[in-house]
This record gives sequence, structure tokens and C-alpha cells, in this order.
Amino acid sequence: MSNLQSDIGAAPLPKRRAAPDPEEEPTLDIPVAGRFIGLGRPASYAAAQRGDLPTIKIGRRKVVLTADLRAMLGLAAGRGEGHGAAA
Repeated sequence: MSNLQSDIGAAPLPKRRAAPDPEEEPTLDIPVAGRFIGLGRPASYAAAQRGDLPTIKIGRRKVVLTADLRAMLGLAAGRGEGHGAAA
């Protein structure tokens, strides 16, 4: 963890992980979502402001729907999608 992150108490961003399942993690913070498309924190917020990273507003917070991020990446919607799950 960098000194800046520990100074301000920010949680470190994940290095690399599979895109989350929308049923388990329906929304992501903007920097976390940006990390999946290779953006750092400032670039993630800039992309969200331009509309390149789709966000929704919940109260005063803006978040990225996991399903929208997966669609943007060309991934299936999540667990049960296309795997023979009953509708």
C-alpha cells in the first residue's frame, strides 16, 4: 500500500481479479470499475464524467453497475447466464 493510500485511509485497488458476479456484487466504486478496463483513479473518474464509464447515482454517490461493466467488456451477465440455468 502506498503512503498516500495509508495516509488517507483509502483501501487499495485490486490488482487483477475476475469481473465480479452482479448477483454477489451489484455495484462497484468508480476506481474499482475503472481498474477492470486498465484505468487509474483519476482516469476512471474522468471516464465516468464523460460517460465512457456508465454510472448511476445513488443518493450523493455515483457507482458503476457490475452488469453494465460486464456488458462493456463483452462478458456474460454473470453466474447462471448461458450455463443451462433455469429461467
